[in-house]
Amino acid sequence: MSDTDTTTAETEVADTPTTEVQPEPESAEQAPDPADDTDAAEPTADDAQEFSRHYVERLRRESAGYRERATTAETTVAALQQQHAERLIDAAGVKPAAVFALTTITDLLADDG
Repeated sequence: MSDTDTTTAETEVADTPTTEVQPEPESAEQAPDPADDTDAAEPTADDAQEFSRHYVERLRRESAGYRERATTAETTVAALQQQHAERLIDAAGVKPAAVFALTTITDLLADDG
C-alpha cells in the first residue's frame, strides 16, 4: 500500500457516520437525581476509607516513635549548643554562669543555629 491509499482509507472511515445510541436509564435508580447535586470536592461519610484497628494502632505506634526520636534529637541539639557556647565563653575568659544568668542560649545563637 502506498501513502495515498492509507490516507484514502482513513478519510473514508472518518466520513462514515456513527450510529451509536446511548442506552436510556431503565429505572430511576440509574438516573442522576438533580436534587442530590452536591459538590464533589466535599468528602462525605460514604467516601471515607475505613482501616482496620490493627493497622491504625500500628501507625499510631510508629508516629509515637518518630515523635520520641524528634524530641530526643531536639534535646541533644540543645545540649550540644549549650556546651559549644560554654566553651566559647570560657575561651573568651568569661564565666559561662555569668553569661547565662543574663541571657539564654537562643539569644546567643545566630540565625543559622
